This record gives sequence, C-alpha cells and structure tokens, in this order.
Amino acid sequence: MAIMTDMGETRRVDYLLVGGGVASVKAAMGIRELDKEGSILIVKAEDRMPYDRPPLSKGILLGEMTAEDAESKDPSFYPDNKVDLETGVGVQSIGLAARKVSLTDGRVIEYGKMLLATGSRPRRPDLPGIDLDRVHLLREMSDSLAIRDSMATSKRAAFVGSGYIGMEVAADCLVKGIEVVLVDQNDYPWGKLVSPLTGNFLRREFENQGARFFMRDEASRIEGEGTVSGLSLKSGASISADMVVVGVGVERNLELASEAGLEMDEKHGVVVDEQLRTSDPNVWAAGDIAAYVDPVAEKRWHNEHHLNADWQGKQAGRNMAGAGEPYRRVAYFFSDMGDLHMALRGVPDVGKSVKVLGDPEIGEFVELYARDDGSLSMGIAFSHNEQRLDPISDRLEKEIEARRPAMDLQEADFGLDADKGLG
Repeated sequence: MAIMTDMGETRRVDYLLVGGGVASVKAAMGIRELDKEGSILIVKAEDRMPYDRPPLSKGILLGEMTAEDAESKDPSFYPDNKVDLETGVGVQSIGLAARKVSLTDGRVIEYGKMLLATGSRPRRPDLPGIDLDRVHLLREMSDSLAIRDSMATSKRAAFVGSGYIGMEVAADCLVKGIEVVLVDQNDYPWGKLVSPLTGNFLRREFENQGARFFMRDEASRIEGEGTVSGLSLKSGASISADMVVVGVGVERNLELASEAGLEMDEKHGVVVDEQLRTSDPNVWAAGDIAAYVDPVAEKRWHNEHHLNADWQGKQAGRNMAGAGEPYRRVAYFFSDMGDLHMALRGVPDVGKSVKVLGDPEIGEFVELYARDDGSLSMGIAFSHNEQRLDPISDRLEKEIEARRPAMDLQEADFGLDADKGLG
C-alpha cells in the first residue's frame, strides 16, 4: 500500500529494476524462477514497452519488423508474472542507506533489492551541423524509425564512423539501393575491434556492393540549411548526402551509480563481484555499466552487447532472489550486414591474431586470436549463411573455455573446407 509523505507518494517493492532494456526483463524472469511472489517493479525512462536493440539496425530499418515485433516480451508477460512496469519515468537519485530512489515525477520508491541496468547513450560529437534535419544517431526505437523514414526518400547516405552501427545501417542502405559513403579516422572498418585482415575484408565486401570509404579522415562539418546536404571532411573532400548517420561509440549511463556512492572502476564502470553484486549488498548491476571480472578472460571489463545484457540480467535476477551463482560466460558478439553474418566469441583486446581458417576472399572464414601462451582467446567467424555460424560459435566457446592452443585448431574443427585453409 502506498503512503504519502512530504516528498510525495512512496511505494515499497521487493525488487526494483532500474532501466527498461533486456537486462531488466531477463532479471525479472530470473527472479521469478526462484521467487514467485516478491513484488517486482521495472522503471523505464523511455515511454515504450521494453524491446531488444539488435532489430533497430536490422529488421526495423528494412521494414521486416514493426516496433511491436522487437518487444522483449509480449505485453501479457508483465501482468502474468506479477511484474509492474513504469514507462516514461526515470530515476532522479538513489539513497543507498535508506534504500530509496526518487523518480523524475516526484515519487519515491523504497526497495528491498535493486538492479542497475541503465545502459548507454550514443556519443554525440561536437560537430557543426549535427542538429540538422535528417542527421541521426541510433540508440532508441524512435531513432530507428526516424532513420527508416529518411531511408525511404534518400538517394545518398553518409556515415560518420564505420563501427558496428555505421556498418550495419550502411548495409541496410545498400540493400535499399541507396548510395553509401563511410568516413572513419581508423585504417579500416571496425578498426578498434579486429585485425587488418578482417577489417580490409569488410571494406572489400562493402566496396563490391558500391560503398565508398574515406579512411584515415574525419568529418569537419555537416553541411546544409535546415536539412542536411552533405559532409565536409578534414582532408578537404566534400560528400553529398540526403541523410547522415553518426556512429562514433557510446557513453555509459553511470551518473546514478556514481552519485549514489557505489564503487566505480574508472575505465569500466560499476564494480561488481562474481555474482554481479555491487559494493552495496542490496544492489546489483548488469549490462553495459557492469565492470565484472571475467573468469575466462581473466580480466575486469565491461561488455556493450545485447547478449551480455541478456545473460547478466538473468543471472543478476536469480542472485537477487538468493541463487548465489557466479556469472561465467564466454563473451558473445554478433552482427548482420546484409547477407553477411558475424559471430565473435571471447574478448577483442585479449591476444592477437595468429591463424585464419577458411577463405576471406569468399567471406567464409574463422580468424583465431591467442594469448601470449598460445591459448585461444578469441575467435571471429564470418559467413553468408547465418545458420553456419551457430556450430562454429559453440565450438569457439568450448575451445576458449578449455584454453586450447589456437594453432592446434583446423578447418575440420569448424566444418570449413580444408582446401580453403589459410593458416
């Protein structure tokens, strides 16, 4: 029952889940596996049902999915599982000692246990013209729908950044027959993630579809009056464009946790233990903001990917309900770029490329990375057949867990044609 105080309405819940992404939805599922009756409240600042983010740069843009299709769960999931959902309201501040949070609408929530899964926001560079119409950043459903609208009437699209977002949206534009130009200060696409071999493979794949790249260059200004008309580059080059997508990374939403006084890692975010519990015994963290110790990679880091939020959310929920289980998963990243599909297992900045199995020329290969001791630390696989990647991913997970010497692995281990081996 709610009571009134001079601070406004106060409500008590057993489990408060802050953030409306997949981590909170999966946390609710994890809680319900062990606690069927404890009260659960999800607080989501965005005024939409919780949804999965991968479709925002894939099915939504191509018109293959609706906003409702991307929802993490059918709306009936929440009442059926006694999960309350508040959308369109955020958390203003957290009082750890009192176990209370203040919402942006003035209400106060008292909690027994809390999950912080506040995610990230797109980095917005200080770039002249970034506020012009048809200039887009991509993070929320409204961003994806706006990009889709621009694609419907565009002939030329320019991209500032050739990371995950830039390459995925550029692939969608190519599918729709839109001319594509990508600008990036790195030497090749995905320059902070992969080796030159894989980065240049991606460049060739896109160039074969008509895309143009301006690498080792930067946008200096987005041109236009009211509506975007192009990009000016620091090299002096000019690019005509009907729409611009800016994808230069994200900034994690760490302010709430930091201001509340939780222990923070300067580089990786909210420090959590093996059970994803923060420095406060009543608070857990999951997803982009969680600085966790990866027992497989043997390092503390944070992982900005959908599956990490999914898996950590589920485990945090179970632990909030008393499971006491350590989080242990081999990191998994995936991407879809037109008919090209990628699966990555392991940690991108652990080890170096040592072996390639298969044939990069046809886009069917696995690149293996190893630690200094030779053990497999990461594998990245590409295929034009999405179904082919599942068994490859599973095998990579197994071999990384086992610390298998990377050089021992062969094409046959991944179902590749031995005649195509480049290792």
